[in-house]
Amino acid sequence: MKRFILAIGSNYKQSENIENAKNYLHGIIDGICFTKFEYTAPIGIDGDWFLNGLAYGETDLSYDNLLYHTKETEKYCGNSRDLRKKNIIMMDIDILLYDTKKYHEDDWNREYIKNEIKRLNTLLKY
Repeated sequence: MKRFILAIGSNYKQSENIENAKNYLHGIIDGICFTKFEYTAPIGIDGDWFLNGLAYGETDLSYDNLLYHTKETEKYCGNSRDLRKKNIIMMDIDILLYDTKKYHEDDWNREYIKNEIKRLNTLLKY
């Protein structure tokens, strides 16, 4: 089993899309957990505020399979390139941690991620 942390966010129909993503991911990864979600200002785009949070747990999926399922979850929530061109992000999921390897290093500096990682470190020794 490999530990993982996912960053999850949406800036359109935020609550609905987050719930859809959570439900979809529950069907893929047994025991997946979620932090609290909070609204944050967009970074690098002109659009609505994001509802962001983290998912975490352990999985027997390979990194590639986990990545595949994150992209399928984005599609399930209605994400598309055309909408992204209009700064509408139905769903964005990034793998921040898989096993002991960190990804998306810049994201680890975002305040909401730092706060939730600190809480996870205390609870789970991430």
